[in-house]
Amino acid sequence: MQTLGKSGTEIAEFGLECSSESGKQLKSERVFLAGYSHKSGILEISLEAYEAELRIQASQPSPPTLQFRLRGIRSFGPGLNGTTRLGKVYARGMTEVSGPYAITGHLTVRAPEGELPANWHGEANDLLLHLRMALSFANGGHLSSPIVEYWVNDTLTVTFCRTGSSGTSELPVQHFLNLQPFFYSVAANFDAARHNRDALANAIGWLHVETTHDEVRFLSGMTALEHLASHHLPEQSRQLIAAPDFEKLRSEIEALLEQSAYLSDDVKQALKVRLEGLNRQSLVQNIRALFDLWGVSKTDITNKMLRRLVTTRNDIVHRGIATDRKTLWDLIVIVREINARLIFALLKFEGNYECYMGGRHMRQFPSCERIPNS
Repeated sequence: MQTLGKSGTEIAEFGLECSSESGKQLKSERVFLAGYSHKSGILEISLEAYEAELRIQASQPSPPTLQFRLRGIRSFGPGLNGTTRLGKVYARGMTEVSGPYAITGHLTVRAPEGELPANWHGEANDLLLHLRMALSFANGGHLSSPIVEYWVNDTLTVTFCRTGSSGTSELPVQHFLNLQPFFYSVAANFDAARHNRDALANAIGWLHVETTHDEVRFLSGMTALEHLASHHLPEQSRQLIAAPDFEKLRSEIEALLEQSAYLSDDVKQALKVRLEGLNRQSLVQNIRALFDLWGVSKTDITNKMLRRLVTTRNDIVHRGIATDRKTLWDLIVIVREINARLIFALLKFEGNYECYMGGRHMRQFPSCERIPNS
């Protein structure tokens, strides 16, 4: 305790277990001292936990039910619902969000009657993580879940998590007043899309990077595209020529460099390093390959647009600022639209969505054609 608070020392963590006379049990394996005060001869110590679990005996038995309390979720009417093999799923939010830390709704799955999978709790958790990720994507900003509740038989287990705030909604692809078709489709296709969740989560996470700089906003969208390409395109399809053929060519070029009498050793080494990326397909080619891989519509997405995206990306990476900042927002909208179409395909979604190219309007996926009068 004598070293707590000294510069350069790590935060000491403790375990905590306690119970009440009514039978409630609180447990945490990661508790730390957050502060203390001394008033009128009384020492007060403040503790905080990264995660804490509270167990309560319920008044009556309940079928297995798992619920995420969500920050930032917005919806309209009686709520959202869907059907999966793990049971009925529900979500509900408010029409207004009072602040980034306000809990505004929930996401719930309740087990059906009859025999359940041996690992229902684990699979149900995967389902809700998948749906939360999809709703975050629809919302245009991250939805955090600081409280998880699990009912089984006559026990309620409440897990409190030390999580961040909800993200600011930006360019949402689904309007919160009309989330039901999207929610139903994503829930119904959970088993077909679940193997894509890690790649989806990373790509969506890049889209939700909050910033006041348009250059960062643009680069995060481009990074999401590069992540999808690196995760889903086979290595050989991202190469210009077969790897064995390139290694042979590379050896020949390196031999020529070594024979040069007027190049310094430093220059030779620098050129050899450049050779490592010589066999990679361009990002434009990789983006086109993703469209082809999943049969995604290129409606209103031209090769000229793709080349502008990559040129602007390189410009920002090497100069720190876009050459033409007046058109940068148009490019941000385009890269968001491309990401949206690819993510819809991975989620196995079909239906209407919000598009911002040329002004906000509705389109239909997978055709990506504009809906008249929208």
